[in-house]
Amino acid sequence: MNLEDETDILNCGFLEDFEQNANGRTTLNHQECDIEEVEVDCVDFLKLQTEVQENISQDFMVRKDRSKLTLMQMYSHGDAASVKLSIEVHSDFKCNLFVHRKPVPRSHVIWTDLPLLFDRVSVIMELCRRLAVNSFCSLQLQEVINMNKLYVLDLTVFILF
Repeated sequence: MNLEDETDILNCGFLEDFEQNANGRTTLNHQECDIEEVEVDCVDFLKLQTEVQENISQDFMVRKDRSKLTLMQMYSHGDAASVKLSIEVHSDFKCNLFVHRKPVPRSHVIWTDLPLLFDRVSVIMELCRRLAVNSFCSLQLQEVINMNKLYVLDLTVFILF
């Protein structure tokens, strides 16, 4: 739409807001108004990372960078270690959980009543608490079945007990 075309302006119902000035140009008639100051509670991702690191259990290793906070629990095997589970909180405050490097879907019971955005330390700590009080493991099942044909079903199942 071209707002300089008076027909378009008339069709939109804005004509009463415009007037001709002394130079023959169309100008918008406007009124001054006060702007109300609104306070918005913004979460600083770097501050959130620091608070989590200060309050997290020693069971978790913490890795911070500008775009992601990662909390990891490890298995120890003598001199070697492997990742048991990891929590990733991204700078947009979306959270992912991985068990044995497999993503845990949002449909899993562990996410029940947790918000979609992990923008508070208390929410992150609640997920950590749930993981601490429950044993969480991942099983991969493979089946070979049926009349000389090979079928492989690779299904990851997350069990909370």
